[in-house]
Amino acid sequence: MADYHRFLLPTVPLIYILSTFSAVNLAPKFKINHKFLKPFLLVILLTFASQHHYNYFNFANYWTSYYSKGLNNAHIPLGKWIAKNTPTNTKIALNDAGAIPYYSERYTYDIAGLNSPDFLQTINFTKLKSSDLVILISSKEDSFTPRIPKEYDIYLHIKDDYHLISKWKFSDIYFLFVFQKS
Repeated sequence: MADYHRFLLPTVPLIYILSTFSAVNLAPKFKINHKFLKPFLLVILLTFASQHHYNYFNFANYWTSYYSKGLNNAHIPLGKWIAKNTPTNTKIALNDAGAIPYYSERYTYDIAGLNSPDFLQTINFTKLKSSDLVILISSKEDSFTPRIPKEYDIYLHIKDDYHLISKWKFSDIYFLFVFQKS
C-alpha cells in the first residue's frame, strides 16, 4: 500500500520538540521578547500535536477497519485454503506476505523484497519460477490488471507456465489472483 508515511509517526514528537527548541534559541537573534515566546510556543506545540494525533487516529481507524475486513475476506481464507489443499512443500511467491504465509504455513518468497531481499531491486526469476503458486494483486476482478507495476513484469514472465486457479476479493479494487504452475 502507498501509506508509507505511517513509519514517520514516531518521529513527530521529536520534530515538534526540535522545532520549539529551535524557535526559542533563534528568538534572541530576531529580538523577539522571550517572556511571551515560551508559553506561546508551548500552546502552538500542544495545538499541532493534538490536531496531528486526532487526525492520525481517525485515519488509522478508517484504514485499520478497511484492511481488517479485506484480510478477513481474502488473505486469511486464502492462506487457510492453501494449507488445506496443497502439499506442505508448496512454495508461494507473493507481494502481500503476511497473513497468507502465516495461515498457509508454506515456504514463501516475498516479491516485494521485505522478507526476501533478493527480490528487492530486481525480480529473482529463478526463485519465482521455482514457486508452485504465484499470487498477484489486481485492481480488476474480470482480468488481471496489476495494482503494482512490478507485478505486470511478473505476470508476463509466468503467464505461459502458470494458470489461474482462483480469485479472492479484498475490496472492490483489490483482488488476489492465484496462479498455479501448469
